[in-house]
Amino acid sequence: MNEQNKINFQRIEQALLVYGFDNENAENLTELACIGSLKNPQSRWFDRSNFYIVTRNGLIVANDEHSAYEGSIPVHIGDYIQNHIDTLEKIDSWPIPSDPDNKIIVHELLFIYDSHVLNAINHAINLFHQLAENIDIIVTNVNQCTKEDIKQYVRIHPDTYFQLCLQLAYFKLHGNKPASTYETASTRRFYRGRTETVRTCSPEVVAWCRAMVNRNDQLAESERRKLFLIAANRHQELMNAASKNQGCDRHLFALSMMATLTGKPFDLINDPSWIKSGGSGNFILSTSCIGFTLSVGGTPPMCLNGYGVFYRLGSDAITFLVSAYRNSAITDAQALAHTIERTLIEVKMSFMPSNLFTKCQYQVKAKVFHDGIYQIFCSQHHEHESLENSIVPVEIRSVIHDLALNGLSVGQIRKTMEVLHPVISLLSQVKENGLKRHKNDVKR
Repeated sequence: MNEQNKINFQRIEQALLVYGFDNENAENLTELACIGSLKNPQSRWFDRSNFYIVTRNGLIVANDEHSAYEGSIPVHIGDYIQNHIDTLEKIDSWPIPSDPDNKIIVHELLFIYDSHVLNAINHAINLFHQLAENIDIIVTNVNQCTKEDIKQYVRIHPDTYFQLCLQLAYFKLHGNKPASTYETASTRRFYRGRTETVRTCSPEVVAWCRAMVNRNDQLAESERRKLFLIAANRHQELMNAASKNQGCDRHLFALSMMATLTGKPFDLINDPSWIKSGGSGNFILSTSCIGFTLSVGGTPPMCLNGYGVFYRLGSDAITFLVSAYRNSAITDAQALAHTIERTLIEVKMSFMPSNLFTKCQYQVKAKVFHDGIYQIFCSQHHEHESLENSIVPVEIRSVIHDLALNGLSVGQIRKTMEVLHPVISLLSQVKENGLKRHKNDVKR
């Protein structure tokens, strides 16, 4: 290696922080996540464990290679910086020294390279773009379901709540099929402890998902909530066991490494059940809770037909990132993100106190006019009333669900329900069906 190049590499590797300054703006969290992981490889140093990227409009995103430590470390660093910034005075009021600080020395690192190295750089850039173009990322912020909501109404750990809602969302989106799931559990209580796998997709979770999807079994809502709590208890048992180093995945990984080092076969990896259950990096859902901080991030899926789902559980909102491969014929990051959002709110609504709901059931009739505009009629349902095919029963519970989707608080919902009842729910249905709607067409 050229001696000058060697010195340059050492300076980069030994630097406390490494920054990249981009000319792109990020207008939302999805764009910021894409800038951090899928764009501009020329101004990235992917081998650094902490690489920070500053956008043109002043946002910061990190690209971390954290094999040396857990991902929670850069999350805590970012959270500390953000909290410290919030306590500072405005930048305009800072005293600015008139003389430059001669102690700060800036060096330009000039590398020596030939055509062979230049060709390798160009090949790496092209390969990066090919890989990046195959990854779809979306970040969703759900302020209608928060950590405090889960504690108040559902009364289980927020991480368990999200994991179960994720299972149901995947179940609904992918033809009532469960998914092998990896969730990170911390084993920091042990010396040099890192992580263990929580296999979230338990038989208890699948039983609850089936009950939620099958609405023709006449199962009472109280029974569905009971199945939910059974599944939640099982998830918490699995999390506690994994945190105590009582999981199976790290143990089996160690055995496979011992077999490799000693030249012995490890027959388990050839078992179909091992692959289907997620072994050897085949988990359909690769997930991790980033915590209760301000940060959110993520990685690509483990396998072609899988998803990466990473989330923060805040007092202001639940924010999650979904990633998928575009060349998969099965997955759809946008669709899963939308289904997760609705599921988070729907399940929360099912646990809200009954005094927030009216027991009335309404029927809604939509009539098509020559101009294609739907006019909406609502009438209170009577048990012996003859119903036409165009009349759709609407539960008031689903009305409250749609109100919440539009960002109304519980207090606002109470007031609005006194007037609107099922109209908002129907408007949501009309919108989902791609039909035109206007306020003047709503008849109360």
